[in-house]
Amino acid sequence: MTDDEAAMEVVKKHYQLFNAALMSLDTSQLRKSFSSTCASCDSDAKVIEQIKAKGGRIESSGMQVISVTIVDRQGSRLLIKAQVAGSPIVIHDASGKVIDSSTGGSGVKNILTSKASGVWLVEAIT
Repeated sequence: MTDDEAAMEVVKKHYQLFNAALMSLDTSQLRKSFSSTCASCDSDAKVIEQIKAKGGRIESSGMQVISVTIVDRQGSRLLIKAQVAGSPIVIHDASGKVIDSSTGGSGVKNILTSKASGVWLVEAIT
């Protein structure tokens, strides 16, 4: 697999792991897909962890990656444009009461990936 292919694959895998974390409320594998510099990734993981800690649950089919395209290269860093579609999300507290929801939607994410020690990770998502 080329570096380009590996970088695009890590973006797809990140969203697969995000979807799995939504269902299981376990972020351990998701956290392995991004670097410590990805503030939005860390924020999403923390929200999932807080819901789990409070005994809540999340209903969603998650995010689907429609397409990925490399838009810039800077050494071992690649900027990738991803077209994504998100399904509605419903968050329940421990009693089952709905405490938050979103309608979902689609859009473009700019995802910075980087390779360190032979491993591609998500570095930032905007």
